[in-house]
Amino acid sequence: MTVYSKNQQLKQNLKKKKKRKPKIGNVKTATWNMFSQMVRIYEGILTTGDPNRAICCTCGEVFDYDQLHAGHFIPQRHNNILFDVRGVHAQCSTCNTGYGGEPVKYHAYMLKNYSQKVIDELNEQNHTTKTFLRQELLDMRKEYKERIKQMLRESPIQFKYPLQFMWDGK
Repeated sequence: MTVYSKNQQLKQNLKKKKKRKPKIGNVKTATWNMFSQMVRIYEGILTTGDPNRAICCTCGEVFDYDQLHAGHFIPQRHNNILFDVRGVHAQCSTCNTGYGGEPVKYHAYMLKNYSQKVIDELNEQNHTTKTFLRQELLDMRKEYKERIKQMLRESPIQFKYPLQFMWDGK
């Protein structure tokens, strides 16, 4: 057998191997990244009319998209409320990480924009366990991607940041 035919055989064997499914943790991270982008774009459109800029829910300042996080109302939350849009809003990096999420200001924001009932629901749901299935996360990620595309299509202002759709694998 020549070197050339060995190389051909190796290539054929590689093609025959099944594609590995991404680890559930990687799928969850990719889903979170898509969700985070969706939240920041939505909050930008909602608060400034511009998907490129949003008002931080805790300090009230306007920040560019790339300076924003998708901050959780409930710190150290569990899977059950990880992707609950009621408890995740645009938050500047200083408030979200530098000031520990600004819980007092975030609570005031939640009361103003939602209600004590929603706050209580989120707190209650945070105490229940949720385990995601790979396909469930992939479906959620696909839904968030479609929502992003729809929001940007409907926005009169062009989005100037690169979207990070990462992989589209199953």
